[in-house]
Amino acid sequence: MKKLLVSLLVLACVAPAMAANVTATSANSVAGEVTVTLTADAGIVGISLKVDASAGPVTGAAMVESFFDVFIDSMYSNSGYGIGEGMLTASQTGAGELALPQNHFSICVGLLDDDGIGSGTEEAPLVAHLTLTGTPGDPVVIDEDTLRGGVVGYDGAMVISGLPISTTFGAPVVTETITTPSVAKTTAAPAVGDKVNGGRVETFVASGAVSSLGHTLEYQFTWGDGNVGAWGSATQTHTYTYAAATSYNVTVQAHCATHTTVLSAVSAPLALTSEPVKSTAPIYTDWCSFGRKNCWAFTRNCRGDADGKRQGTSTTGYKYVSSNDLTVLLAAWNINEPTKGVGMANINVALPTGDTINGICADFNRDRQGTSTTGYKRVSSNDFPILLANWNINEPTKGPGVPSCSDTGHYHYMINP
Repeated sequence: MKKLLVSLLVLACVAPAMAANVTATSANSVAGEVTVTLTADAGIVGISLKVDASAGPVTGAAMVESFFDVFIDSMYSNSGYGIGEGMLTASQTGAGELALPQNHFSICVGLLDDDGIGSGTEEAPLVAHLTLTGTPGDPVVIDEDTLRGGVVGYDGAMVISGLPISTTFGAPVVTETITTPSVAKTTAAPAVGDKVNGGRVETFVASGAVSSLGHTLEYQFTWGDGNVGAWGSATQTHTYTYAAATSYNVTVQAHCATHTTVLSAVSAPLALTSEPVKSTAPIYTDWCSFGRKNCWAFTRNCRGDADGKRQGTSTTGYKYVSSNDLTVLLAAWNINEPTKGVGMANINVALPTGDTINGICADFNRDRQGTSTTGYKRVSSNDFPILLANWNINEPTKGPGVPSCSDTGHYHYMINP
C-alpha cells in the first residue's frame, strides 16, 4: 500500500496542473521570516510552489502545523524516499535535491489524509504553514510551480487563489526604550520647590526622558495624595486640598505617544510637604518673609503659646501658656524692625526644655506696631495682653483650658503640637 501511495504522489508531482480549491495567504510580522498559509479542500494530493528571492538567498524552509507532508522532487532519482522523508526543496529546472541557501528553488508538498487518498472523507479544510527564512526586508516572490504540476487533487475542478505572493522578509524587531524621567516643582515665588499649599495651583515639570527611536513622549504624574494625572505634556499642574503638615511623594512616568505600551521606569519621588499657613491668608506674605516659621501655625499661638507645648505635670497642672512662652516674648520684646522680616525674626531663644524657638513665635497678634519715627516692632504691647489673658491656665487634659485659634481666612493654625 505504501508503494502504491508513493507512486501516486510521484505521478501527482509530475502531472499537468489541475484546478483546485486552495487559498494562499502570507504574513511577515516575524523578523527575517515569511509565512505562507495554504488552506485546501479535502482530496488535495500535492502542491508545488516556486520561490524567487532575487536580492538575497532563502536560508531556511519548513512546513509546520499541518496535514501536509513532504513529497519531494528527489523521488525521481531515489525511489526509496517516502512521504515525509528527504529534502523539502529542489531545483526549479531539474530533478534532484537542492540544499539551502538558494535564491531560486521549488518546494513540493503533499497531503496524506487519514482515510486514504481520494476517499473524500478526510478532515477539511486542511491548513499548512510554510515558513521561509531570509534577510529582513529582502523581497521574495512565491508562485505556483506549473512545471511540477502546481496543485494536484482528486475532487474535480476547483480554484486556486492568492498566488503569486510578492512580499518581503519581516523587518528587524526594533525594541524601543525610554530613559527614566525626573520631576521638579516650578511654582512661582513665594512658593519653594519642596512645599505645596492647599488651594494654590502647583506646577510640575518632567525632564530627562528620551525615546531610543526619537518618538514623542507623554507623561503621567502621580501626585502623592491619592490622585493620578492623565497622560499628557511634560508640564502639568495640580491643586492640593488644604491639609496640615502632610507629606507627598510626587512621581512621573513617560510612555511613547506612538507605542503607548512602551513605558519608562517611574521617576525617583519628589518629596513635598504642605505649608501650614494657607497661601490665601493675609499673613502668608509676612510668614514667608520671616522664613516660614512653624510657630505661626501652632494651634494656640494666637493665645500666647510661643513654644507650642504644654508645660507642667499631673501634680502642678498642665499649662499651654507659661514661663517658657514668657521667655520667648521677653527675648523679642520691643526690638525695632526697620523693614519687615529683619531683627526679631532672627532671635533664637533656648528654652529650659532644650528647644530653640524663634522670636517670631511671640508675635501673637500678627501685626507690627509703631511708626517710621518710633520704629516698627513685631513683639510689643499688643502681644503682652494676649499672653496675660491665658497665663497659667490649668488644663487637666489636652484640649480644655486655653482655646485653639480659629482657622479663618486670616489665621491658619494647622500644626498640632
